[in-house]
Amino acid sequence: MNLVCWNDGDIPAFIELADGNQSDKSRFAGLMQAFKEQWNFEGLYVADSALYSEENLQRLSGLRWLTRVPLTLTTASWGSMPPNRLP
Repeated sequence: MNLVCWNDGDIPAFIELADGNQSDKSRFAGLMQAFKEQWNFEGLYVADSALYSEENLQRLSGLRWLTRVPLTLTTASWGSMPPNRLP
């Protein structure tokens, strides 16, 4: 199930039933676009790091979003290293 909530997550606004094996990375951008088509929403979308992919970033043009960069990306993991250990 994919769920979009208002405010701090206490009010469901959009629900989509999905396959339990669905990849979040492949669905997040489409889910946000489907939500925007049904609601007049100009706010900020917040998602976990599965949102962060090159394809999603291109598809999210025109939407305001916030996520974190996955630590699996080399440059993101540098930020968690002590300065004397950076490559």
